[in-house]
Amino acid sequence: MDNLRIIITGGCGFIGSNLVKKLSQYKNIDITIIDNLWRGTKKYILNIPNIKIITEDLSDKHVCLKNINNADIVYHLAEIVSGVEFAFNNEYYIFQKNITINSNVLNSCIENKIPNYIYVGSACSYPKSKQNNQGLNYFKEEDTFPLDPETSYGMSKYLGEYEALLAMKEKKINVGILRLHNIYGGFCSLDIERMQVIPSLIYKILKNNKTNETLKVWGSGKQYRDFLHVDDVINGLELIFLKGMNKGPIQIGSSNPTTIKELSEIISKINNEKYNIKTNIEFDTNRMEGDFGRISINDKAKEILNWNITINLEEGIKKTFEWINSELQII
Repeated sequence: MDNLRIIITGGCGFIGSNLVKKLSQYKNIDITIIDNLWRGTKKYILNIPNIKIITEDLSDKHVCLKNINNADIVYHLAEIVSGVEFAFNNEYYIFQKNITINSNVLNSCIENKIPNYIYVGSACSYPKSKQNNQGLNYFKEEDTFPLDPETSYGMSKYLGEYEALLAMKEKKINVGILRLHNIYGGFCSLDIERMQVIPSLIYKILKNNKTNETLKVWGSGKQYRDFLHVDDVINGLELIFLKGMNKGPIQIGSSNPTTIKELSEIISKINNEKYNIKTNIEFDTNRMEGDFGRISINDKAKEILNWNITINLEEGIKKTFEWINSELQII
């Protein structure tokens, strides 16, 4: 990936900051980031040389047409994303913004003759009817029908894929689509309203170390997720350009179900090993718990990308725990 001009929308966000850090290690790389900082921050990438940061809103089509040009690849990561409560309470806002952003970015790539467009989709696009409360729910890429995601966020992410595939079909642009399951790791958002489950639980348990409070976990704890460390995602984003263009959506996840109860116990164990503090865990069934669960079948990623998971959950959570602990300077 040497000698490339790359634009990364949402490049100051969680995945974006990690991607910028990795791509900046290649030779003669020119990286432009466009991010309105709704959820991202510049601080994790400010010391990286030879990058340009444009703080503009991609829901403005004129901003997109002006700034998305003269590039070999656009990695489109920008989106409105959040934790469960915000997602359910702001469905219209999330849907409207994401639909607008996706169309603006893709159409600017086409109009300005950028050859390669990489879109990051979400497993939230899978239908809620296939996520029942019994057994484990494994998904292939084509299992998005009947189209009925749990939230408007999932719908907006699917429609971003669909629009990109239409452009690919008519040979307007080369398209790579990487559909992600639940991602965690360093540089994640630590905004209380917008953070997702792993950083939220780590934040709570570190805060509670000072007060000896019970760790209160939203939902029953029986709901499960397919957690994937961000380093494995960055590997996938490199491989999608090298091997996965015009191959349709390719999903990646750990392929291992982890309940929120199990997750809470892992984080509690790591905290106890570090600080010798035992934590009581309480599940609040009056709070939202989101989709019951989706597990990735990685056959397509292995076959086309030669992609495999490299960081197991406990190792990844330990790394994330240490990063959040250092970032918040709570202890």
